[in-house]
Amino acid sequence: MTILGSTKLGKTITGHAELVSLAVEQAELGAEIDPVTLEDETIERFIQCATHALPYFSTQIESTPFVKFICDKLLPINTWSVISAAEDQSQAHLRILKVFAEMCSHCGVLDNGPQRIEAIFTVLMEFLPPPPMDDTDVLSTSPSFQFSHVECLLYALHTLGKHGLEFLTFRNDPEKLKDFRARLQYLARGTQGYIKRLQESVKDKKEDANSEEKKIKVTALKTTSNISALIRDLFHSPPSFKTKITLSWIEKK
Repeated sequence: MTILGSTKLGKTITGHAELVSLAVEQAELGAEIDPVTLEDETIERFIQCATHALPYFSTQIESTPFVKFICDKLLPINTWSVISAAEDQSQAHLRILKVFAEMCSHCGVLDNGPQRIEAIFTVLMEFLPPPPMDDTDVLSTSPSFQFSHVECLLYALHTLGKHGLEFLTFRNDPEKLKDFRARLQYLARGTQGYIKRLQESVKDKKEDANSEEKKIKVTALKTTSNISALIRDLFHSPPSFKTKITLSWIEKK
């Protein structure tokens, strides 16, 4: 597909649509996923096809088939928990989530919205630890967050949330809303503390601006700043979806 993208197909909307259709076909989005027999090759094929399709999504060419596939077949916990279990699972998850997050902004109408938003929410909660029970726990433990994963999932929830607002209001489950808000508050506190440390570190003029370590810190600052902005929107009742952010790994054009 990389070669095809360099031909005239990569220069017209019609060509872009053909390339996306080819990616959909090669990714085998219609195939059933059995958690028991799920192979790493299946995940790798999907990631490669989705990555090749990414540059061609636009207001005219939607990413909806890929978004539905992720929500329906990869995010359910019984599948999510076994993806690349024998390898570096965290990195495999992050690769999927980064592609997913980028695709969300080009998703069209998402039918069965509440169920699909719930799938995103359920995985997000796996990355949001509950706050300590009392002051003793606060002093004895420090929060451990996988900020890169959380950024992707919060962005997906925020971008697609309008398709499942019914779920995100938690009208029939006030305890779930209370738990979600408590975890968001805990994340917000941890994020703000990390942002302050990063801001101080990034200002260090002794460090080479082009060093790999400095670049990592700058990206981490973008990640945590994005998380902070998304939390503010999602903490509204009902959630707000007004904030616009650029994902931390994407260069602004």
